[in-house]
Amino acid sequence: MKKFIISLALAFAAMSSANAQDWKPKVREQIEQANDSILEEGIKLYNYEKAAWLGTDLVIEHCKYKDELTGVIVYEATDGKLHCIAYDKYFLQCLFDYTFDESNSYSDAKRPLTQDEAKLIGMKTKMQEKCIETQTIQDCGPLNTDLIPLPNGNYRFYWLTGTTETNIVPIGNDYSFDFDENLNIIKQTKYHKSLLSMEIKEGVTSIIHSHLDDNPYMTPTDVCNYLLYARDCYNIQSFQVLSPALDGIHFMDDKANSIASITTAVLKKINKHQAKKNKQK
Repeated sequence: MKKFIISLALAFAAMSSANAQDWKPKVREQIEQANDSILEEGIKLYNYEKAAWLGTDLVIEHCKYKDELTGVIVYEATDGKLHCIAYDKYFLQCLFDYTFDESNSYSDAKRPLTQDEAKLIGMKTKMQEKCIETQTIQDCGPLNTDLIPLPNGNYRFYWLTGTTETNIVPIGNDYSFDFDENLNIIKQTKYHKSLLSMEIKEGVTSIIHSHLDDNPYMTPTDVCNYLLYARDCYNIQSFQVLSPALDGIHFMDDKANSIASITTAVLKKINKHQAKKNKQK
């Protein structure tokens, strides 16, 4: 595992001296653009899922109307702040409202749902029902859902497999569905073929898994689960995804400000150079 812990400086230094082994400029540009888009959506998904975690815990602790409680939903208000609200089974009442801002304030007073809140909850419920009816979801454990707005006005509905086990990072059994305004599925994506339960043992600082040829990039769900479980829960400092389709590797560190990609040829050169330096010590 240690040989995959690569610093950005070392990786880019190796690429600058070995351009013949790097991707062609147009391919690298495509990869970098894809990485930027994936990172942005992965961090948004992480923020929604983190808000759902924290908000649900607060609902359980502080909500005065637990006997009426049906579910929670996270959404971004017009002021850009995330809200996690608990609602009743008739989709009429907000039972608890937690706002993620500087003060992290909440209200436990019952109030009517806003029109937008009722719409989002209705969409989420219909999407869940439709995904189950079409049998596109494989239930391998606790499934979490997030409704993410897209720039074109549509929504992407994520299903993520979580875990209640300790020292486990779940990777896989994850899906997204793009819906139009009439709740028709216009795109569906299965990001991994199966579920990996990656055990985190003492001293582990980096985790890695490999994608199949039909999945060349790190995924938004990879980014989300790395940040949510590996980094936040177990202080894992780096995360890598092997890409046979690109003959390369994608990696990000615990600062989560970029996804970097290098070819396996450059990686081998780095490892060879590092091994030589270690022998000289």
